[in-house]
Amino acid sequence: MDIHAHIVKLLDVLQQQEEPITRQQLAGQLTSAAGEDDNFWLVMTEKAVHEGLVKTKPAKSKTVAITPAGKKFRKNPTAIEVHPEENANDDELSMKLSIVLSQRRGNGELSRVSSEHTRLQIKLIRAIDRKIALDEFAEQEHLDFDSILDELEKMLQSGHRFNIRYFVDEVIEQQDTQEILDFFDANGDNMKLCNDEWGDVYKTQELRLIHYLWETR
Repeated sequence: MDIHAHIVKLLDVLQQQEEPITRQQLAGQLTSAAGEDDNFWLVMTEKAVHEGLVKTKPAKSKTVAITPAGKKFRKNPTAIEVHPEENANDDELSMKLSIVLSQRRGNGELSRVSSEHTRLQIKLIRAIDRKIALDEFAEQEHLDFDSILDELEKMLQSGHRFNIRYFVDEVIEQQDTQEILDFFDANGDNMKLCNDEWGDVYKTQELRLIHYLWETR
């Protein structure tokens, strides 16, 4: 996913500023001038800072400014690729970018719901990165555990893979996990068959966890 065109727009607006500007103010200007929404441009700004194209001024002012590298990039831009499926746990920013880019939002209620959904995904990513038990995370967010599994599976369909082995090993014996993994190896991606075969021994949630583990190996 190449985001360099968005970064160039951001740098263009930042270069035109005659007065110091905060990230939020910059995002507001970009939303008015180039569409998308404030959250989108805040994440783009974060990426630009990460790439060394934008710098944050002293903490008290909380303003941002274009760097010499950013000025060069404006004149001769190159691709800035985001590949969250590659080592996603080590690059939370890439994941945030991918989520924002894949959820171009409208106005009103749709915007509010999508924004809340994005925040939940980012919280879930951070929880996995910190190896927080997923059932505890569900309780913290006042969600049932099936909702967390649904979220993981949705992100997987978008190419975002996470290593949840730490949690699976907490709630299921490793030898039992391996037995179900072997079942999927032998029978393919067939949850119905797995439920028919093992549903009287394991909870559906446990089978879904192992199925996710199998899909992300």
